[in-house]
This record gives sequence, structure tokens and C-alpha cells, in this order.
Amino acid sequence: MRRGIIKSVMINKMNELNRMGGIVSVCLYPISEVKYCFVQYGKVYFNSEWSGLVLPLLSFRGTPNSDNDEKPSGVVYSHSLSLPIRYKPSWMDLYLRHGFVAVVTSSTGVRWVFGTKRYPLFGHCKPHIGTTPSDGEYYLLSLSAECDTEVSPLAD
Repeated sequence: MRRGIIKSVMINKMNELNRMGGIVSVCLYPISEVKYCFVQYGKVYFNSEWSGLVLPLLSFRGTPNSDNDEKPSGVVYSHSLSLPIRYKPSWMDLYLRHGFVAVVTSSTGVRWVFGTKRYPLFGHCKPHIGTTPSDGEYYLLSLSAECDTEVSPLAD
């Protein structure tokens, strides 16, 4: 029994130390399909009747970013995502005009919410042709929004 407890404590400690970066998956929710999305006590509460649009990510090379800027009217948080994807889905152009809320799953299993219903992510998707054979060809999806809240984890 004692070995099981010690092993459990060691696994939990390893999970705390394992803070490798990277994006495992990104799920986009068109703003028209989001019922509510709000932040309370540092957690995002989010509901959609849709299962979301899972992006065909190329690798862990996506770069999420969150920054804040203090202005006289208050703090403005900018959310941005730059994601290499394998191909451009047919629905992409339609939904880029209306806006998204993105749920990003990190390599540690935490799901982060970028954008809100009130301040959705907008952007563009451009082809990227590599200069060498190892670069490969892919599409680069760039999304950004200026919000009134910082990027927060999704409440379970």
C-alpha cells in the first residue's frame, strides 16, 4: 500500500516538473455557435452546442501569445495565435469573417481559451511555401483579438 502512495506522489511531482511547451490541439468555435463565454475567478466558463472545428495541426510549432497594454481607459489584453496547419479547410474563409473562440490544449493537458464571445478572434490563412525541402509546404493561420480579459484556463 505504501509503495502505491509513494509512486502516486512521484508521478504527481513529475507532472508538475514536466512543463514542456507546445500545442497538442486547437478547436475553433464560430462565434455564432457560442452560447456563452465569460471569465470568473480566473477560469473561463464556456458553452457551445457545437463540438467545434478541430484544426489539422502540422506540429507543435504553433505560437500562442497573450500580452497586456495599460491605457487610460483600462488594461487591454491582446490574444494571438499563429498556427501551421496541413491544409486549408473549405469552411475556413467563411468563418474567418465572423470570428472564432479558440480552445487550445497544451502539452500539459490544460485547455486555454483565446478570444471571447464579445471579443472574437479574427485573422487570415496564407499558404507558406518552404525554401528548402525540409521546410515543407503548409498554411499559416494567424488569429488575433483585443479583449478585456487575459487568456485563462477553461473551467471543467
